[in-house]
Amino acid sequence: MSASPIDTAIGKTVRQARREAEYTQRELAERIGVDHSLISLMESGRRTIAAGTLFEIADACGWKPWVFVWVAAKYLKRPDRRDVDRSKMKP
Repeated sequence: MSASPIDTAIGKTVRQARREAEYTQRELAERIGVDHSLISLMESGRRTIAAGTLFEIADACGWKPWVFVWVAAKYLKRPDRRDVDRSKMKP
């Protein structure tokens, strides 16, 4: 079964946030209290992320939860995109 476009977009967003925070998958997993394999599954879009987990990831990475939604929407528009430039975001 392939990942849904939304799960894939959210996964890319998690990966971008983690990398910007300079965490490994293992470090992020430890910060939010999950196994590191779950981070890998989420980033690949093979695991749907619960809202509570999304909030924990956002907090651990120093992002506001609404930023995750904004960045994920950008990935949905252009799935081939590598990273979303957040410098032009307006709160």
